[in-house]
Amino acid sequence: MLSSIVLCSNLLVANISTSATSNITPIKTSVKYYSVKKGDTYFSLFNKARLPKKNISQFITALKSHKNFKLKPNHLYSVERSKKQKINSLKVYNTENDQVLVFESVDNQASVYTEEINYKVKIKNIKGKVVGSLVNAINSQSKDRILAYRFLDAFALDFNIRKQIQRNAPFALTFEEKFIGNHFVKTDEVLKAELEINKKNIKRTYVENDFGGSFIDPEENFTNRPFYLPLPKMRITSFYQRRRKHPVSGRRIAHLGIDFEAPTGTPIFSPLEGEIIKFGKTRGAGRYVVIKHKNNFKSYYNHLNLYDPNLKKGMMVKTGTYIGDVGCTGYCTKPHLHFALKKNNKFINPIKHIKPHPFIIKKLVERERKKLALVL
Repeated sequence: MLSSIVLCSNLLVANISTSATSNITPIKTSVKYYSVKKGDTYFSLFNKARLPKKNISQFITALKSHKNFKLKPNHLYSVERSKKQKINSLKVYNTENDQVLVFESVDNQASVYTEEINYKVKIKNIKGKVVGSLVNAINSQSKDRILAYRFLDAFALDFNIRKQIQRNAPFALTFEEKFIGNHFVKTDEVLKAELEINKKNIKRTYVENDFGGSFIDPEENFTNRPFYLPLPKMRITSFYQRRRKHPVSGRRIAHLGIDFEAPTGTPIFSPLEGEIIKFGKTRGAGRYVVIKHKNNFKSYYNHLNLYDPNLKKGMMVKTGTYIGDVGCTGYCTKPHLHFALKKNNKFINPIKHIKPHPFIIKKLVERERKKLALVL
């Protein structure tokens, strides 16, 4: 179903939200998948897809509205053709945002639209023992190096894995692999994680709904932690460190917060009620927001794509209030949220003060924890 259609300069630009109804006869097309190579441009891809030359200038103009679809080596695209219906299309996939950008020519009429990627999902299980690095032990059985870090997220808030794990400790995980056609594109969620830590078998189960997701443990509810997760999901890419090589400057400086990976546009929520005391933009932090909380806490949110235009200095916000979107402004190499905490005006490690789930799925987490507790 088309959610919106705009006709501009003979270019039909449409945003697709759902597929057509079932009473429409499927169009037979041939589909071929390719990987973007170094030096490829949209112009070269349009030619490969045999899109009509008179439409190409219109496609180039439409690209200005789709800046999230930059071509990168090894990214997937497909060419689809149907001679009978005189349809040629090029589809460029952004698996980080789970969107596909479609350039289509039907009887020489051009249209450009985005839609959600329709993945094929396979569930896999792996297990083993830690010999050397846990990350290497997991990655030796995986197509995607990110899997090991998804696994570690299940234990990151309450264990120091590097110090507490022992040689030959058993591990097991269940996870999702996503495919476009028959092409593997990424590992998605780790659904179950199991690891022996200090000779105790620790199990975590992943739950989610349309608003967010979290690992849960029936024996740990994190009620002693005042702050909720400020994002829908927790994916840690960098921890609080007194000395870290800065990814932009290359200098070794303190990293006084946690970096959470998330696509541009992911909503950020206040993890606890408080007062907006500052927001704006600096060269290093990019767009930022600062919130003052009870018990002499302050929370910091850096590199935002944008902040809520309704924010005002002195404004009180409730737990779970939307404050902005994830971005990559300031000194940044990839979209993420830099989240930091101060206690009595001194930066502290946030890892022991946050829960693994956002406030918006609090009821889901409580319900699923009770179900797991009954099983044990």
